[in-house]
Amino acid sequence: MKKSLLAVCLLVLAFGAKARQNDTTLYHSSLVPGEVSIPAVNAPDPFFEPVAEYPGGISNLYQYFTARFQYPAKARKKNIQGRVIVSVVVEKDGRISHAAIERGISVELDKEALRLVALSPKWKPGTVNGQPVRVQRTLPINFVLASNKISY
Repeated sequence: MKKSLLAVCLLVLAFGAKARQNDTTLYHSSLVPGEVSIPAVNAPDPFFEPVAEYPGGISNLYQYFTARFQYPAKARKKNIQGRVIVSVVVEKDGRISHAAIERGISVELDKEALRLVALSPKWKPGTVNGQPVRVQRTLPINFVLASNKISY
């Protein structure tokens, strides 16, 4: 009886550890006002936000983008400018994945926004109770033709 109970306990512990390893909970964080949502499961309180952050902060991210962006010739010729909203997932190890256009303005500028995000180095991941977690971020990227720069 004791051996059976011990075996069942070990199985439960093993499956519980495996479930924690494959945690795919995705937290949401946003740079666009009014677009923040956090799942109730695993969040310590309703005002908690596990923020994933670019090294040096968001102003460094936009400096990084500005130094590397190339205004597409077709968009320049058509005088297309405006804000592209990109969503990304910052993985537990800081890698960027699942980049997608949430709101675009043209095929050319949408592709350029995705290219810039793909070039981004690793971020500081968000944490819950000291453990790294996956966090979805929303990044607004403003393409301004007159000043030939990216802003936020």
